[in-house]
Amino acid sequence: MNIKTVIIPDLHLHWQTADNIIAHEAPDKIVFLGDYFDNFDDNAIMNQVMAEWVKNSIDQPNRIHIMGNHDTNYAFRHRSYKCSGYTSAKEETINLILKQSDWRKMPLYTQVGSWLCSHAGVHHHMYDHYGNGQDFNSWLKNTCEFALENAFANKPCVSILQAGRSRGGIETVGGINWCDADEFSGIPGVNQIFGHTPQKKPRWINKGSSLSKEYSQNLCLDVSYAHYYAIHDSKDDSIKTHWIGDL
Repeated sequence: MNIKTVIIPDLHLHWQTADNIIAHEAPDKIVFLGDYFDNFDDNAIMNQVMAEWVKNSIDQPNRIHIMGNHDTNYAFRHRSYKCSGYTSAKEETINLILKQSDWRKMPLYTQVGSWLCSHAGVHHHMYDHYGNGQDFNSWLKNTCEFALENAFANKPCVSILQAGRSRGGIETVGGINWCDADEFSGIPGVNQIFGHTPQKKPRWINKGSSLSKEYSQNLCLDVSYAHYYAIHDSKDDSIKTHWIGDL
């Protein structure tokens, strides 16, 4: 059976865009790359409406909502998770709608075919430096599970959730919610799709030779309120990008 998956990047309150994409494409599965909240000149009420949309969407069985840095902003109380756009008024309003049981439904990544989908991508340095020779998939699973439990326990964020120096953080490169496209360097043999970095069009950041087993394809989707999205076709494991202006 061929499965059509739509991958939608950072919404930043533009839930109507997501609804339009889904209605047009009628996919079997939808993956959201995080950053549902915060925008320029927004307010608590606008984020409340977004929270209500997320609350309804997250329980639909064919949808996966990855958590972005503008979501950890509000999911976790410790100040080390806060980023630009945060206000206590928005935090209070959002968490009247989304409870910890809801936040726990948001993973830091998911797999679509051979493609690893996350908010900002996993830089090879993060794995090389902290992987300690572990298999990549095992390391990522264990590291992300620990990071989330640590966060829900109101403890400071660990390396995989830290910002890199390019964003004023302490890590050499940003973690899975913070890696900038300009600094991104992929992991050999691991194909990735992520959002996070504002740009005009989708950007491919491939690594190595396409003739090598170490080759990886990496796609940063446009982050301007999901002006672009991607479609994965399970039949041939392909990824195609689409502009919402074509809807």
